[in-house]
Amino acid sequence: MPVEASPDGIPPTPRPSPREYSRTLPLVLIILGWLFFFPDNPVTLLSVSEVAANRLDAQHSALSVLNSTKWGDFTPVVPDGAGDSTGDHDGSSVGDDGTNKEGGKEEEKEGDGEQEGEEPAGPRFLNLTGFREGDGLAWDDLGSFRERCLATSRAAIPPTAEGDDRWLLGEGEPVWQNVSGHLHGTWARHDASVSRQAISYNLTAVAPDIDWTGARSPWARNVTGREGRMKVRLHDRAGPDGDGGDPGKFDANMARAEVTIEDADGSGSTWDMRLHGLHWRRHGALLLTTTSEKFDGIFALPHLSPGPEFFESGQKVLNDTITTKLKERARYLSFDARIPWTSDIQDVDIYSPSPHCEYIMYAQVYPPDREELDMRSFDPETDSMAGVISDIEQELKSPFGNPIRGVPELQLSAVIYSPDCAFFLETKGPPDYPSVDGRHLVGMKAEIFRSRLNTCLLTYALIFAAQIYLLKQQIRETSTPSTMGRVSFYTGAMMLMADALVMGLMAALVLSSESSLQALTLMFCAFTSLLVGGTFLYQVFDVQQQEWIRRREREAARNPPQTQPQTRPQPSSGPPSSAPTSSTPSRPASPPIIIPSDQDIDAEIEEVTRGGGSAGPSSAEAAPTFSSAISRVALLNSCLFFLLVASTAWYPPARSALVNVVVAFYLSLWAPQIYRNAQRNCRRAFSRRFVVGQSLLRLAPVAYFYCVEDNVAFVRPDRTAFLALAAWVWIQLWILTSQDVLGPRFGVPKGWVPPAWDYHPILRLDALESGALPLALTPEEADVAPSSAAGTAAGTTPGSKTVDCAICRENLELPILPARGAHDAKGDGVAAVLGSRGYMVTPCRHVFHTTCLEGWMVFRLQCPICREDLPPL
Repeated sequence: MPVEASPDGIPPTPRPSPREYSRTLPLVLIILGWLFFFPDNPVTLLSVSEVAANRLDAQHSALSVLNSTKWGDFTPVVPDGAGDSTGDHDGSSVGDDGTNKEGGKEEEKEGDGEQEGEEPAGPRFLNLTGFREGDGLAWDDLGSFRERCLATSRAAIPPTAEGDDRWLLGEGEPVWQNVSGHLHGTWARHDASVSRQAISYNLTAVAPDIDWTGARSPWARNVTGREGRMKVRLHDRAGPDGDGGDPGKFDANMARAEVTIEDADGSGSTWDMRLHGLHWRRHGALLLTTTSEKFDGIFALPHLSPGPEFFESGQKVLNDTITTKLKERARYLSFDARIPWTSDIQDVDIYSPSPHCEYIMYAQVYPPDREELDMRSFDPETDSMAGVISDIEQELKSPFGNPIRGVPELQLSAVIYSPDCAFFLETKGPPDYPSVDGRHLVGMKAEIFRSRLNTCLLTYALIFAAQIYLLKQQIRETSTPSTMGRVSFYTGAMMLMADALVMGLMAALVLSSESSLQALTLMFCAFTSLLVGGTFLYQVFDVQQQEWIRRREREAARNPPQTQPQTRPQPSSGPPSSAPTSSTPSRPASPPIIIPSDQDIDAEIEEVTRGGGSAGPSSAEAAPTFSSAISRVALLNSCLFFLLVASTAWYPPARSALVNVVVAFYLSLWAPQIYRNAQRNCRRAFSRRFVVGQSLLRLAPVAYFYCVEDNVAFVRPDRTAFLALAAWVWIQLWILTSQDVLGPRFGVPKGWVPPAWDYHPILRLDALESGALPLALTPEEADVAPSSAAGTAAGTTPGSKTVDCAICRENLELPILPARGAHDAKGDGVAAVLGSRGYMVTPCRHVFHTTCLEGWMVFRLQCPICREDLPPL
């Protein structure tokens, strides 16, 4: 076991060996596994199969109710004057829409009336959770919801001029057959005819086997604002060739939607939910619902449809789909108790769910815009609009390179009804709202979105490639200790933080997106940029660390520590001595020597005594290491990443403010370099090509999300904020340029920066006495008046002196200003400062061309003439 050598007689402290650490590892893993599989929850691993079995039995019972019921069995409110228990509202809404034109409908209705005549007329409910009479949901507005659904469809596909409603027969204007896509729009809220709150329900009676969390607290998803924004992501199981649907006239297939509702003016929250339901392709109608422990929405969905024809096709599709799903669920009862149609996107409330508002969503697909299809070459007699749509969808699904006439945007109008929280949400658009307020839900098909997302990812990968190229060019120019000392470590660290953040986001996108190959390409480019930038940052840190250590050593040499007198201790075995002892300086204790496992004691001693063998903390020990510095950067980046993830649940104003602050912090990458230039009195650390190129490349993604309306993230553009961010970057670039041209400390008060050598002093006649003139100038040679009519020597201008540059052996013209206090003397204005940019004066009073000495100091910080050390630029 490794031990420590102790020079003061204290027994060495044993350290655990790696073998002892390995013995504790299985115990730690067992404890972590126990905490993971047996959380502080009444439902443990042993009862997961029991919970799943109970839920499976309840779902089988609900499926039997779905298969055994018929249209009209769910009539919670009977209209006044109803002739039978099915209600005049449902019959009239179907009859007025032309259902009597279809053969066999009158006989079917009569048959239903005979069967229903055996039962007393009145409200009818289903033996499903949420659809029973005792559950107390606000089904009073179900008829109003159906009327709004039909009005929404007729507004999208109006009847013909003869009054023939071809939409109900599935023969109206052709629409998209596959509605998978991403859409966004605005909504408006309307109150229902009744009022419901959380205290209106007894959840213990509705779902007695569930341990509800926060049953008396305000429910989630309760939208209280009057208007807001909505994002919808649709997943349609049917393809353009009609697979997965009923071959009948009222064909249907399963669909799923992930809906995000922003309630900024009301609760201030953003609600995410998942809805499952049906899509009738020929009609372009979708009916989706949430499903939870207190609402069997998916099993009662056909009863919520606009008419009996929709009921029949929907009941058949749901029967086949749910039966197959329940057979699959039966295989995983031992460890999976989730609800297949849960509305919770994260699936976090499996055992102790929290109550929330339930939603029923009806959406109508709009016909594609003919203008966007480039229909100038369209012949109505030979070409079919349905055929054109089918060709487009087939090409999008399986690209073969066939020419298509453009892809119009995907547009839907929707009405949402919450039967337990009693309110309606309708998308804003014509005819109820002007087009300036919104066009309902507008977006793009899933294939177009995926193509656009892939284009953005590959474009961003090219941006990273350009960043890597500029970084390699800068590394080639910044390859010496002198040039690396100018670079700000924090500027490079901010670039690495952004690259690491992008790499983390792409890693998440690889796991959750179909664009995994493009995301992996961008992730690789970000990792390469991170690797190259990290290597360069390590070299910069190593050079600046050595400079910091040497500076600490020089300060320690100028200010040596004071020694204290100390009395020599007497041996314990002998008698005490009365003779006084002389005072000697304290001897520092020897540092402990750790014997390594490879028994290389000499290497350990050399490493400990490298700083001179002193026991106290040396400069090298006190200096921070690169691992500690980069660990702080990684920790800050991790905290920033988790903060951004947590902000998705914040109020929209707070979330937008956080994003703006983070982006502003990211685009402040040149601020540390400006500060270092002023502190070190160096004019340029990076080339102008690198600074301008990196600024434009890093502004490009910000400009896309802040300025483009239909971006892939569907975030709201904020061009004013982008102009402010771009102006901030522009200001930083101008400050760097002014530091390069006018000097790094031009306009900075002297008390704000430490003293440093000025390589570009303004030469005056009165500077000879203070020794500020170069050695090449004598008082007689420098006595030149700026106002003299002729130069002091051939080839010179008035007020200047020509000397030789020891590096290039060419003439160097030095402007000489009159002494301060002369009648024609002027202040050190911009002209004087610009005039001093052409030469450089060293502390040893030698003068050179600026370009010559800067090129020399790139490789060696010594005077070319006297070899004296020079301060770094």
